[in-house]
Amino acid sequence: MIRRVEPYLPEHISGFVPHPTLVRDVGDGCAAAAGALARAGSAFTLRAANGRVLCLAGLARFDDSWAHGWAFMAADAGPHMPWLTRTVRDFLDRQMPRHRRIEAFARADFPAARRWAGWLGFTEEGVAHCMASDGTDMIRFARVNRSAAETAS
Repeated sequence: MIRRVEPYLPEHISGFVPHPTLVRDVGDGCAAAAGALARAGSAFTLRAANGRVLCLAGLARFDDSWAHGWAFMAADAGPHMPWLTRTVRDFLDRQMPRHRRIEAFARADFPAARRWAGWLGFTEEGVAHCMASDGTDMIRFARVNRSAAETAS
């Protein structure tokens, strides 16, 4: 069996072991949060060769050309990060022609998430103070497609 990407389904959360930082942010609400984000746009599941869910990710759309990128990482996803990064970045690259803006947030106290946002092609825009559920600052990132913005005008 090979690693695979498939459309997100609510049952994919079953057996998913979230990263401790995700648990800190959503607690027991991982299934509800993933479901709400998936319903707001599109979502997919990335699985290890053994079928274990490594990441749930997608875009929650604000309008036809502006979206929020999100990813829920498994606690043991670390060894798979090169593949996860390539896969999510390829997804974002395919989405950019249709979007003027895709934004994402990372906890200010989680340097690995901030680095990953950069590897995904996002540019840091600034601090969103007290945004996390525990009051921690978040860093806002964006990928901007100015040609899509000009086309929409």
